Amino acid sequence: MINLTSLSKIYRTDEIETIALENVNLTVEQGEFLSIRDLRVAWSPI
Repeated sequence: MINLTSLSKIYRTDEIETIALENVNLTVEQGEFLSIRDLRVAWSPI
């Protein structure tokens, strides 16, 4: 089981604060499938 509790992420600059995630809770029960992908990562085929 995957359990993620109270995850928060804030992006800050000198002028603005952007809340990307606020108090996120995630539970994945046994037998379930979870995939998390970061689209910012550059990918190129071999």
